[in-house]
Amino acid sequence: MNHNNLNKLRMRILALGSLNNGVAFHRIIMPLVYMVQDKPEDYVKITNQIDEEELEKGWDIVVMNRSVSFPASKMQEWKGKYGFKLVVDNDDHWELDPHHLLAEYYATNKIADRIKEYIQVADVCTVTHSRLAEEVYNLNTNVHILPNGLPYGDGQFGSQKVKSDKVRLFWSGSDTHANDISILRHPMKKIYGDYDLRNKLDYRDWETDRKSTRLNSSH
Repeated sequence: MNHNNLNKLRMRILALGSLNNGVAFHRIIMPLVYMVQDKPEDYVKITNQIDEEELEKGWDIVVMNRSVSFPASKMQEWKGKYGFKLVVDNDDHWELDPHHLLAEYYATNKIADRIKEYIQVADVCTVTHSRLAEEVYNLNTNVHILPNGLPYGDGQFGSQKVKSDKVRLFWSGSDTHANDISILRHPMKKIYGDYDLRNKLDYRDWETDRKSTRLNSSH
């Protein structure tokens, strides 16, 4: 237990993540929101900044996704100084496809190297699936698979459905997944034609201002 918490019987968790980041929301924030229910107020703190002033408050675990703005060597130094355990989560591979919206940014700023360095200094790594776990294992053998923390029953994940005679398909994601969803274009055309779903199929997606990734028969 952290040296500032010798008299406490519970662990205190500092989570790094922004509410505006979808990955942090489902991988870091939501799981901890459910964990903190019926717990003391200082059990968990969620923030998008970390510094020595914050660490001096005595956190036992620091949880983060991928990497932060400073080198992993600094986090390693703080681990030794403040005695916390570092949990690093990765939802996807650090090497991006050349067509990915962020590929140039990743290459210019050497983001992949930074992510790998954080994996190496982590006490525990978490990932979304077995293939990614195998990749992380090459850098850190203490890796575990955790599903996304989706709040089933709340908000957009509510169980109430509006009856319809249409077959409704919904895809949710940002424009960074435009190339992923485009893979479905031709299969969906085939389904649309083979099963005579004209006027029976209702498409919905999440669109961004930058680029639409709507699936329909005109594409």
